[in-house]
Amino acid sequence: MRREQRTGTTDGNNADFAGLVRFLIDPQRMFNYTASAFVESVALQTKAPWLACAEAIEGYEQQWAGANTSNAAYLPYNAVDHDTAQAVPTPTRIEPPTGSTGHLQGMQSADQWMQMVTGQYQAEMGAPGNEKSGAAIQQRQRQSDTANYHYTDNQGMALRYIGRLLIGAIPKVYDTQRAVQSLGMDGTQTGVVVDPSLQQSAAVALPPGSNGQPQQPPQGMSLAKQRQIEGAILAINPTIGRYDVEADVGPAFATRRQDAFNALTQIVQADPQLMGQIGDLVFLSADFPLADEIADRLKPASDDPRLGQAQQMIQQLRDKSADIQIKAATQQHTKVKDAMAADTNQYKAETDRMAAIGSTDPDALRVLVHQLVSEALSGGPQQPPADPEDGAAPAIQDGPPGPLPRLPSSNPPGGEIHAPNPINGAVDV
Repeated sequence: MRREQRTGTTDGNNADFAGLVRFLIDPQRMFNYTASAFVESVALQTKAPWLACAEAIEGYEQQWAGANTSNAAYLPYNAVDHDTAQAVPTPTRIEPPTGSTGHLQGMQSADQWMQMVTGQYQAEMGAPGNEKSGAAIQQRQRQSDTANYHYTDNQGMALRYIGRLLIGAIPKVYDTQRAVQSLGMDGTQTGVVVDPSLQQSAAVALPPGSNGQPQQPPQGMSLAKQRQIEGAILAINPTIGRYDVEADVGPAFATRRQDAFNALTQIVQADPQLMGQIGDLVFLSADFPLADEIADRLKPASDDPRLGQAQQMIQQLRDKSADIQIKAATQQHTKVKDAMAADTNQYKAETDRMAAIGSTDPDALRVLVHQLVSEALSGGPQQPPADPEDGAAPAIQDGPPGPLPRLPSSNPPGGEIHAPNPINGAVDV
C-alpha cells in the first residue's frame, strides 16, 4: 500500500492510502473497451468466403453450400447463361473477417499504460527478452523493485509493528510451560518449549544417553550447534532478556536457495578442487531429492555436533591411559630395583666365597679345584670309577677331614678383597 498526501489539503496528517490497483483502473477500462469493440467489429463481418451470382451456381447449389466444410477438389459453375447465351461472371473468393486496426492499437496502448503505471514491464514479469544469461534476466526482473519499493517497505514496517505487539503480549499470554512449533527460514518446523520458570533465557535439553542419564553438552558448544544434535529440544523463557523483531521482505527462501546453488555451481566449475571443501554446501543449497542426504555425507567431521562429545571421551580415555602408564612404569621401576638389590646380594655372597677361598691352604684347595673342574667338564658331580683297570682316571682323594685350614690374611670373610698389583706392587681393590 502506498501512502500519499491528499491533494488540496493543508493538513499533513490527512493521508491517502492507495494500493497498486487504484492507478490501474483507467488503463484497464481503456483496454476492456477496445478489446470489446475489436471483438464486436470482427463478429459483425460476414463469414461467407465466396461471392457468386445465382446463374453461375445454378444446378450446383449443394456443392457450393458445403464449400466451407468439404474438401472438394474443384467447384463447378456455369460460365454461360443458358437462356441468354451470355457470359456469367466467375465466382470470386472474398477476404476473411479482419479486426479494426484502431481498436487493436488502443488495446496495445492500454497495455503499455498499465506497465508504465505499475513499473512492471513484460520482461520483469517473465516475458522473453534479449537477455541470455540467468544473471541478466534476474537483474532485468528486479528493475521493477525500484518503482515499487514503497510497497515492500510498508510491508516491512507492518511486520515489524506486529512483531513488537507480539513481543509485548507473549510473556503475558504464555505464562505456563507449553510446547509450540517454530518455523525456520527454510520452512522447516521444529519443536520449542516455552517455559517461564526456566532459570535462563534459553537452554537445550539433550535426549538421555545409553545409561538412561541426561546428556550434558560439551563445553563451549553454541546453542545453534546443540540444537543440531538429534533429539535436542530448545527451551526458552520469554520473560528473561529483551527481544527485537527483524522483518525480511526480500526474495523467498526458495529463490535465494536457487541463487546460492547457481553461484556455488559456477564456483565449483571454475575450480573443481573446491568440491572437496564446499561440496556439502553445494548440495545443501540444491532443491532435488536426496540432496540433503548427499550434503550430510559430504559434511566435514568438524561440523558434526557429536564431535565434541567424542573429543571429550577421547580426552578421558587419554587421562586413564596416562594413569595406567604411570602405574606400569612405577611397577617396572620397583621390579628393576628389586632385581638390582638381588644382584648386589649375590655379588656380596660371591665376594665372601672368593675371600674364603683365597684364604684357604693351597694344598688343601688343589683337591677342591680339581673336583670343580671335573664336574664342569662332565656336566655334573663326578663319580669315582669302580675299577682303576678300566682306563678311567683314578679317584681323587679328599682333603683332610674337617674345615679347610686357612692361611694368615688381612681380608676377613665378608670384607673387600685386596690383592697386590703385579705391575707396581700397589694394592687394588
